[in-house]
Amino acid sequence: MKGKYKAAIALVLVLVLLPLTLLLTLTHWVPTLAGIWLPVGTRISLQESPRLTRSALLIPDLRYLVGDCEIARVTDARLSRPSRWRLHIGQLEINSACLSKLPASDPSPGSPRTLAEWQSMLPYSWLTIDNLRLSPWEKWQGRLVMSLTPAQQDIGFAGKELSLQARLRGQALTVSQFSARLTDDQPPVKLVGTFHLPLVPDGLPVDGQMQGTFEFPQTAEWIDAELEWQHNRGQLLVTPRGEVEPILDLPWEITPERITISDGRWRTRYEAYPLRGRVALSVGNWQQGTEQMIVSGRLNVLTEGHAGKGNAVLNIGPGKLSMDNSDLPLRLTGEAKLGEMILYAALPAQLSGPLISPQLAFHPGALLRSRGRVIDALNIDEIRWPLAGVKVTQQGVDGRLQAILRAHEQQMGDFTLHLDGQASDFLPDSGRWQVALLGRGTFYPDAGALGCEGQAGSGATMLLP
Repeated sequence: MKGKYKAAIALVLVLVLLPLTLLLTLTHWVPTLAGIWLPVGTRISLQESPRLTRSALLIPDLRYLVGDCEIARVTDARLSRPSRWRLHIGQLEINSACLSKLPASDPSPGSPRTLAEWQSMLPYSWLTIDNLRLSPWEKWQGRLVMSLTPAQQDIGFAGKELSLQARLRGQALTVSQFSARLTDDQPPVKLVGTFHLPLVPDGLPVDGQMQGTFEFPQTAEWIDAELEWQHNRGQLLVTPRGEVEPILDLPWEITPERITISDGRWRTRYEAYPLRGRVALSVGNWQQGTEQMIVSGRLNVLTEGHAGKGNAVLNIGPGKLSMDNSDLPLRLTGEAKLGEMILYAALPAQLSGPLISPQLAFHPGALLRSRGRVIDALNIDEIRWPLAGVKVTQQGVDGRLQAILRAHEQQMGDFTLHLDGQASDFLPDSGRWQVALLGRGTFYPDAGALGCEGQAGSGATMLLP
């Protein structure tokens, strides 16, 4: 009899201590167990043990990693079930730089493929993330709220610079409100639209239409945008409010291999001068991410001045635009005629660096020239800007910066100025250009009356703060 009591006590201790031990060691065995279902090379990490209360499961901190790169971090998560499942997360941080390191894998047999299959798996639930941050776009962080059922999914996002209200029922997506402030000194861009999503959610919507409105920075006028498409073809029209002719007309086509814009048209104004032209663009490997995309295209600018019509062409690529390291060749050639001035360009260059802070480096042979009349009395015979080796970033201009001016004034004579020096983060209102100023001229103070002429030459060095 005594042995039976000991066995019963031992069984009770096992039943009590085993769950308690498992609960206290969650940080050790849960990541290992979860690794069975996670993609190869990824893992989760718990910094603190989850806590189970009478009404909720609390997870203070959870990280998801691929190798040593932290893809996501969850802080202050709470899972409860008042009337349906509710997941409340204090903060979710996602590092987009780690997404490219996720290993490719084939879908497992029996896994859902169609949108309807995915929706049927959704539990009746609410999801709230007080602060959703996506690096390196922290500017767009905000609060995410989702209400999920198999029949309908509602999503709301509210941030300082971005807001969204949308609903998905089956394959029909309705965006009732979208607002994004792209620049600090401009009103936000606003969009609404309806979309028909594909049966298998691995591509763009099958068809749809979208309308938007925003304020154009250069003119401070309201612009209406309309996007429509059927299957893999569509058109984007951007038109100033109250006008008929669009300022941007982009017919486009999308295939699994390529996004193509062909015979696009655009127009705008630079001060009092109308500008217009055409654009063609091709983006290959677009489904493989920005690191694998190949960008190429062509854009031309038509101008008209007193000297006639001008045409300048910008050839783009082929190359890549990357969030980490872009590598895109550019070449601008041709001429622009504005009023009585003519600009000539032969500018081969390379765009490199991350998209959020790119660098434009001019190749050997890069030269910008101009001639014409600035005012009635002053004629510019030629201005030359040799730009080989010059680099342009958001901070300013770096490298050897030169300007060579030859001009004449009808009454006073002619002169030549040569500015040559080293620039460092130089902008008109900041940076440094340590420049040597050289000049010479032939002047006729009153040639008709005095019959005399004079010559002058000077050299100086200036430091522009």
